[in-house]
Amino acid sequence: MMSKKVIKKDFLVYEKLLYIKFANPISEDEILKKSFEELGLKDDFSYELKYFQDNSFTHVFLCKYEDILDIDYIIPEPLLFEVYFKNDVNSENLALLFKEKYIVLVEYLGCDFQNCKVIPLNVYDKIYEEKLKNTYKHIISIDDTQNLSSFDKFNSKIFYQKLLKNCDQVKVNFTNKEKINHLKSFSFKILLAFACGV
Repeated sequence: MMSKKVIKKDFLVYEKLLYIKFANPISEDEILKKSFEELGLKDDFSYELKYFQDNSFTHVFLCKYEDILDIDYIIPEPLLFEVYFKNDVNSENLALLFKEKYIVLVEYLGCDFQNCKVIPLNVYDKIYEEKLKNTYKHIISIDDTQNLSSFDKFNSKIFYQKLLKNCDQVKVNFTNKEKINHLKSFSFKILLAFACGV
């Protein structure tokens, strides 16, 4: 009897991600071109790019291929919270990811990812926290080792494993079975057009 293959799930930390958001859904070719232009990167086949679109925006995540090897299912850290907020249908929710020198604010509408942005650690004070309380219904803090916030606190090492177990269908999986995407790469399309004399 053949044993069922165990799918290895993991997440990619914010520090190893690039995120960009475009107003209005745009075509795949535009996404590739604009993402590299906006981020000031060269499309040199060293990046994996994944995106999803909603009614108003195109959300793009990029990472280095070298950071996603040997895992079947890799989710960007900001998208893990779809599972946590799944029962909050219309409320504005926020996850605060406390990093060494900054905080990532990951915004959700219900369980739908909206945006992520970064603020320096020294910006976070009681006044800033009050603004957050007035804006978002549910707020959680991840790895707040300095105890800066008064919100529910979670340790990523334990909490993320629970979230990963329940992540079945997320909007971005960096290593899905399409395997790559040199064919979707903007620079590959230019090289192909040049080689074909188009």
